[in-house]
Amino acid sequence: MLINRVATKLLAAPDLAPVLHQLDSGHDATLGVAQSARPLLAASLWARDPRPCLMVVAWEEAADRTARALAAWLGRDVVSRYPDRKDLPWSDRPADDAVVGARCRAVARLAAGEKCLVVASARALLRRVPPKGSGYFASSTFAVGDVLDFEDVPRLLVGMGYSDAGDPSEVTAPGTFCVHGDAVDVFPAQATSPVRLEFFGDEVDRVRRMVPATGQTIGELQSVTVSPCREVALTDRTVARARKALYNRAQSDSKVAADLELIEARAAAPTLDKYLPELYGGSATPIEHMSKDALVILAEPRALFDDCMHAADDVDQAARNARVDASGLFTNPRQMDFGKQQRLSFSSMARVGGQADAELDVRQPSIAGSDAKLLGRMRQLVHDRQSIVFAVPDRGAREALELTFTDEKIPIAESLATAGPNRVPVCDPAAMQNVEPLPRGIVTFVDAPVPAGVAVPSAGLAVFSVGDLTARMARHKHRVRKVDPTSVTFPFKPGDYVVHATHGIALFSQIVRQEVAGRERDYFLLEYAGGDKLFVPLEQVDRITRYVGPDGSSPRLTRLNTADWSRATGKARRSAKKLAFDLVDLYTRRSTVQGYAFSPDTPAQADMETSFPYELTPDQRSAIEDIKADMESPKPMDRLLCGDVGFGKTEVALRAAFKCCQDGKQVMVLCPTTILAQQHYETFFKRFTPFSLDVRVLSRFVTPAQQREALKGF
Repeated sequence: MLINRVATKLLAAPDLAPVLHQLDSGHDATLGVAQSARPLLAASLWARDPRPCLMVVAWEEAADRTARALAAWLGRDVVSRYPDRKDLPWSDRPADDAVVGARCRAVARLAAGEKCLVVASARALLRRVPPKGSGYFASSTFAVGDVLDFEDVPRLLVGMGYSDAGDPSEVTAPGTFCVHGDAVDVFPAQATSPVRLEFFGDEVDRVRRMVPATGQTIGELQSVTVSPCREVALTDRTVARARKALYNRAQSDSKVAADLELIEARAAAPTLDKYLPELYGGSATPIEHMSKDALVILAEPRALFDDCMHAADDVDQAARNARVDASGLFTNPRQMDFGKQQRLSFSSMARVGGQADAELDVRQPSIAGSDAKLLGRMRQLVHDRQSIVFAVPDRGAREALELTFTDEKIPIAESLATAGPNRVPVCDPAAMQNVEPLPRGIVTFVDAPVPAGVAVPSAGLAVFSVGDLTARMARHKHRVRKVDPTSVTFPFKPGDYVVHATHGIALFSQIVRQEVAGRERDYFLLEYAGGDKLFVPLEQVDRITRYVGPDGSSPRLTRLNTADWSRATGKARRSAKKLAFDLVDLYTRRSTVQGYAFSPDTPAQADMETSFPYELTPDQRSAIEDIKADMESPKPMDRLLCGDVGFGKTEVALRAAFKCCQDGKQVMVLCPTTILAQQHYETFFKRFTPFSLDVRVLSRFVTPAQQREALKGF
């Protein structure tokens, strides 16, 4: 399997030996490693030692990207997401069934000790769930031949949060079920279609996947696992407990009394989630449900705390507005405990400060720019006897690259199979011990959808992806095309003052049609001083520009057939010449001034830039290239970036500011308004905190004490 071969090569890096020793000894470990290499490293460690694993990263978007990258290596059967809920327990906003189902499924896998890798953002773990002793997250498996009391099946499903649809045709969404005759139709959480459990007495006689509403069979199954689909379930036990806990409050609070009626009626309502502690006699963090042998991977612990604090501030504000107590529903970030399980922390190499057990040097693929650069990079790696993996899932693109490499005499190996739905037995230690090593000095093509590549010199491994190819900057050649003047919308209209390059300032009257030498043509009619008129062919529109005065006042018209205009333009030329010499002198003196030359881009820079969820425009790419070139030059930068609202100037500024911080320098962003300062602060905070950069804001929105604290370290 691909991940076994890559993991064997990667984990053989001498730099990783101290971390592997710590993990094998049952101790916690800290590794300094760039963000781009963390998914591959986590997947390799899991393949080496398959066990329940929770990987925590800062921010939901980063968690989504990390999960996709891990799934490319390990398969979707291994990797699960524990997403953050956007609805609040006390709000009327309905929960996203898919999100809640994914959360329940992830906790159920970890609680059962299943060999899986769950990815969660730090903020997603703040929302509390039923306590461990409730048994709520226990999944149930129904297999052909199992014997169980048929009457217990509906109660079991209700206890996992499923609702009775009442009719088989209504079992069309996850979290619903229906009992009819000797069969039970159920739509499991995270499933794409419902299943029908057919009983012969109390024995499961048949399990089949079917089309929603119609009941048409899609395929036969030997078994199906049903996981909880709600984080709060109204069972006999929870209802009785809530009745006892809420009775006194319901006597004096009409809202609580109404909610208690809904609870006793088993009516699902979004606002009932706020009674989680009353329904279950307490609450817990998702981590408390994890088995003892689990591994917790913390990606940038400081950024995780910032993510939690940012989310907690939003929750606290919403709770104050709603006048509710959120203490039993959300965990205080300062009291957040990532469990007593073994931990592995990933930190930026610039931030570990010698406290890491090891540091792994990671390089970027560096194949952007041109085919020559790509081929040159491949030849260098082949010459250095590196193991090269090129992940290209598209067959056509892969075959084209293979043909190109063959033509260029770059040795290639046969393509390996994709990661596919990875079954746990494939990734056991025995498979790692007997794995065939990756060839050295040869490019091995694979069809795995790896999102981004990474190079680890100490391991002799370089991984490239099709994403590294598509990120190459396209260079467009602009052709000058002839334009029909009659189809052009002119920048001036009748009544405007215009300037003719040869004859001076005039008043544009209109476009007229005149016959000259037996041929009709369109002309601009320009009126000059003294009633003189000038007819200018439309083809010479490039010689006419709209007059723009310094104060908007009307200019004096030029007289035709006089030296007025030539004297005015001569004076302007002399002034321009003097200004040019002054500028030359100024820039000559400035060129002798030496500024600070920033270092080339770091792996962290590339990690931050790949977190941008959109495609850069050609103008953004060009601006970023020019600004980085200026920053890496010892000459002081003197550049003005212009662009309309929404054209992407902020992203350019983000990348320049991050590059500055990577050299230990400080950045100040000046904003024209308080609102814009707050918006930029939130953007910079979200993008920079995963890399442990300190981002503050100075405005009237913050207290004087906070302002002094922000300025203290600047």
